[in-house]
Amino acid sequence: MGEVGTACFCDNQLCNTELGEPEDLVCYVCEGEDECSLSLDELNTEVCDEFSVCSFINVTVDFGQVLGTAIDFFRSCVSAVEGVEGCITAERYVDDYIGAEFSDVRDFIMGEVGTACFCDNQLCNTELGEPEDLVCYVCEGEDECSLSLDELNTEVCDEFSVCSFINVTVDFGQVLGTAIDFFRSCVSAVEGVEGCITAERYVDDYIGAEFSDVRDFIMGEVGTACFCDNQLCNTELGEPEGK
Repeated sequence: MGEVGTACFCDNQLCNTELGEPEDLVCYVCEGEDECSLSLDELNTEVCDEFSVCSFINVTVDFGQVLGTAIDFFRSCVSAVEGVEGCITAERYVDDYIGAEFSDVRDFIMGEVGTACFCDNQLCNTELGEPEDLVCYVCEGEDECSLSLDELNTEVCDEFSVCSFINVTVDFGQVLGTAIDFFRSCVSAVEGVEGCITAERYVDDYIGAEFSDVRDFIMGEVGTACFCDNQLCNTELGEPEGK
């Protein structure tokens, strides 16, 4: 099923004293869930080309009814991509790997789930870890945000972001009318703002921070805004803390 071990060569007097680490990167290789579920000592290995890393991919991509579903479940050597290391989300895998090879594929993708992990040590592609990027549910409006979680899209956040679930109505009076913020998304983290807060605090810390003069026009606000920093944590609206 495979081979393990190291062979070392040297050309100095009595130099063959110790076994060192191979200079070529070696990775486990497998294809499909059944094969990749075997114990590590049953898996084959592969010597990588230069500028490669080891990968362990478990990503399902939905291309809709016409093109169907593609499942990437494998360990192998893959080309290193600058800035991509550790474990990443399925969305980043599609953008940085599939999308880099097939630039027009993004338009056909209905959704993706799973994890892709990369490492550059010998036989390091043993386990799937948690993605390091924060991922949040995204929706807009009460109808869409009332769908079950498995029907919602997700989004990979930028650095210094948190997940949000906002349901706040702001009354700007008869002239400007009413604005309703009802959404889930990634938003920029605000120092000292976490958990669930009142509509008034949301207006002051978020809307007010972006539009500094908006406070003078507000007649009132109702609702709740919730923020969290765990994977797909923006599932429910809680009660404002300190209410």
